[in-house]
Amino acid sequence: MCIIDDQIRQSLKNIQKHTDMDQELMLSFDDCRIKVQTNSSRLKNNLLRYFNQFIIDPDTPDSHFTVKALDSQPPRIKIQLKDKAPEKGKKKIKEQYADLGSGRIIRKKLTNLCFYFDNQENLVVGPCTANENQVINFINNRFIQWKLDQGCLLCHAAAVTSENQALIIAGFSGMGKSTLALHLMNKGTTFISNDRLMIENKPSGLKIYGVAKLPRVNPGTILNNPSLLKILNKEEEKRFRKIGAQKIWSVEHKYDVCIDECFGQARFKLASYAKALVILNWHRIPKTPELRKVDLTQRLDLLDAVIKSPGLFYLPSAGKPGLVQNKHDYLNLFECCDVYELSGGIGFLEAAEKCHKLISA
Repeated sequence: MCIIDDQIRQSLKNIQKHTDMDQELMLSFDDCRIKVQTNSSRLKNNLLRYFNQFIIDPDTPDSHFTVKALDSQPPRIKIQLKDKAPEKGKKKIKEQYADLGSGRIIRKKLTNLCFYFDNQENLVVGPCTANENQVINFINNRFIQWKLDQGCLLCHAAAVTSENQALIIAGFSGMGKSTLALHLMNKGTTFISNDRLMIENKPSGLKIYGVAKLPRVNPGTILNNPSLLKILNKEEEKRFRKIGAQKIWSVEHKYDVCIDECFGQARFKLASYAKALVILNWHRIPKTPELRKVDLTQRLDLLDAVIKSPGLFYLPSAGKPGLVQNKHDYLNLFECCDVYELSGGIGFLEAAEKCHKLISA
């Protein structure tokens, strides 16, 4: 381990050493167990509510990761950090980072929350309670790392399942993956994932793994799905309805969708077998949605909507070869799965009806 790496890790550990990290919870995501330790009872309680379907006995032995979240003032980072270039189509720089031998340190520019992780430590230091969503994302990224290290490919997709037959919903940002998935929930499906899927080809079929992340939706999605209306209070609903049926879709105001509150208990699981992949390629035009089977080898433009880089929060574990993503691997992956393009005009009710037939036939 390089000296500077050890110094940074030790510095963050020392900050935590003088604080009582006595609040613990244990999470189980498929075959991965993650212990979370923090000094904040409020953060612990919020995490218990958020991950309620994935909580197990905190005394369960042999966790695969331990995430330590210290709620404190932002730490001083005495090394040069470089900006992470924004994703395609976006301008704002949200993170700075430095690779330090076997580890990486990341600082969120807006919140000053700092993360350090390597093959031994997974540390979060700074205003954790005020930014619990970033702590949640870090925890979920440990599970993503776990599955990628097992050989899964990462996909930019949502998914729902019915009787262990899953529908993968992919599409470029803003196409409505989450909205369509939540309309399919009204037809009795079970939620798998909102925006990230890890997928592997097993002898038993194409196995998919979701992320324990609640969907975050805008008012347009809520107002057009009766199961979601309880998310808004009466004043909010009245205010948003005044905006109008067309303009409401451009309003950005994110709300978490608590799956069990909106759709009932036991409607969120993290693993299933894929039956079909639907790629959204539709637009707000006065046309009916069209669902058409396609050959991905002839439509590489659609494949670009499926491939997802793991980003800064992935580092290969010790002894693992690291992640190599290429289109050939994704094409091989989906050879045993029917692939459809959803084109034409955007219509979630009609699309949900067509898509549900793919996994209920």
